[in-house]
Amino acid sequence: MDETVESKKKPILGIITILVVVLVIGFVYAPKLVADNYLKQGIIAFNQDDFEKAQPLFEKSTKWKSTNPLPYAYLGEIALGRPTPGGDSYYANPNYEIAIQQFESAKSHDLKSVNPAFYSKVLNDLGYSYWRTNQYGKADVNFLERIALSPLESFLPRYLVALDYVERFNKPDEALKVLLPAIDAAQLDFQKAILYKVYELLARLYAYQDDSVNAKSYAELTISSVPLNYANDVEVQIAHALLATELSKAKDLKGAIVEIEKARALIANTNAVNATNAYKCGLASVYYYAGDFSKAISTANEKLDNRLDKDAYAYTDSTCLRVLADSNLSLKKSPEAKKYMQQYLDVTAKFTDKNIFVMRNRENFEQLLKSL
Repeated sequence: MDETVESKKKPILGIITILVVVLVIGFVYAPKLVADNYLKQGIIAFNQDDFEKAQPLFEKSTKWKSTNPLPYAYLGEIALGRPTPGGDSYYANPNYEIAIQQFESAKSHDLKSVNPAFYSKVLNDLGYSYWRTNQYGKADVNFLERIALSPLESFLPRYLVALDYVERFNKPDEALKVLLPAIDAAQLDFQKAILYKVYELLARLYAYQDDSVNAKSYAELTISSVPLNYANDVEVQIAHALLATELSKAKDLKGAIVEIEKARALIANTNAVNATNAYKCGLASVYYYAGDFSKAISTANEKLDNRLDKDAYAYTDSTCLRVLADSNLSLKKSPEAKKYMQQYLDVTAKFTDKNIFVMRNRENFEQLLKSL
């Protein structure tokens, strides 16, 4: 009888064992299979430009398998939306905050190992998302890694990192190094259309280095390469002002004034408020470099006296303060020079961002104030 019972138990135990194994396998592998299925469906919808259908599929994929980086990466791209190159922003209606969250999740789940090519793109788009939300340090970290991984496909990262180095991080040498290869990296039509921005930044960097030949060359390239629909842009205005500076240093005052008037005409085309007073500080700077210090002082004072907001100083106004300090110093008027140097330091100290020229002027004036 015992043998009969035992013989009946063995098949039952076998069945139970099989069921347990099946359940364990299902428990372990079913979520992955379900997640992968949602991911594949999401990718199909994404590639068909159907973001509304793709988004919930990717979200479901993350719920079934939270460690797969791919759905997070796609969700980040969906948060940015469809690219619309050529406008003020590369995307029409992006949600940069959500994009950042999703891209960071993709990175934290080792997207770099799973899909290196997608990882490089995520670095580009994450950097851009940080940049558009004014998180420039984080933007540059991602941009620089993108440049390292895809040096020939990093036009925008190169330009924006160099721009940050010039406008806020005071790294002129590093800016020039990272920016020069951007010219050859401009492969797409929209990139070629904004090459004039790269040329203008190069012109400023060479002007900073007192390299007149390259400063003039890239300023002229800025002007000659700008598309008609961007012809009034501030970069083109600056290019004319840079040419004016270089011409005045060469004592070509007439040619310098012509370039300043061109810059002023461009800003007038934009219907800017108080356009008639624009580039007066640039004109004052022209007179200073040409050696007409008295004219430089009177022009700078005229500009500052006609500020719309008498309680505030714009960046261009700081140029006038610099001209007043340097011109008075050249005329051996130390008390006046010291007054304007200190005013320059006080005004520029309040600037959120201080570009390479402001930083150099501040360092020079701080040293001079100690010695005068």
